[in-house]
Amino acid sequence: MSQIAVLGTGLLGSGFALKALDNGHSVRVWNRTASKCAPLVEAGCVQGSDPADTVKGCSRVHLILAADTAVDSVIEQLIAGLEKGAWIIDHSTNMPERVAERCPKLRAAGVNYIHAPVFMGPSNSRKGNGQMLISGPAQAIETLTPALEEMTGTLSDVGSRDEDAALRKIIGNGLIIGLSALAGDMLQLGRAGGFSDEQTLEALAAFSPMSARMGKRVAKHSEGLVTFELAMARKDVGLMIETAGAEGMGVLPGLAAAMDALIEAGHGQDNYTAVSAPK
Repeated sequence: MSQIAVLGTGLLGSGFALKALDNGHSVRVWNRTASKCAPLVEAGCVQGSDPADTVKGCSRVHLILAADTAVDSVIEQLIAGLEKGAWIIDHSTNMPERVAERCPKLRAAGVNYIHAPVFMGPSNSRKGNGQMLISGPAQAIETLTPALEEMTGTLSDVGSRDEDAALRKIIGNGLIIGLSALAGDMLQLGRAGGFSDEQTLEALAAFSPMSARMGKRVAKHSEGLVTFELAMARKDVGLMIETAGAEGMGVLPGLAAAMDALIEAGHGQDNYTAVSAPK
């Protein structure tokens, strides 16, 4: 088994770290907020004092960070401790343009880096199911496939360009966020017309099973389960708008404004369905 590092121990990263322990690996962890590592240390992980200390002796370094600026900053900090030949595998949701810039820059410096974002909630990362995307050089993907397959139910090679996985990821997140917002409106419409939520979800399923699935998430918002924080969803919507250009989009800029209002009102750590839950 391997010694690996997980940098970024939020909802998703914590699940990855615990699953790696289950799989028999030695796991070193780091988070900007050090206290977030405490439950993982109790479970058997070793906490590093900083990114460079955390990656010492590790053959793989898994990044699950908030944004591209954090990715660049943490990589810069960890380089001093990185083992020769070790891989940095970045599961963060990043801007395609930034990934396209980062990959060749790091390769030129002799650093093995690849982007592998995921469609996985916290429970998926803990159980090792869901979907992980990966793109880039075929030889790198072939090398990493056995290690990554044990982290997820499905590992999908989605293209040869370094940024292909990043683009697919934000397209997918855009569909999830957008369908959830629309499903919330449909639940409100159904309630106004005398339907139960179950009847509205049945009507949605007749047209689009995925819309019905998103509707179920929205209908359960009041239960308080957080799988994807609103602030993170808003960040991802920003990546979509920045990539496409606001002038070319009709729906997402308005959704971003609604998210901003909720975040300003203190709901940034609520589930992303806060923006679409019927009032």
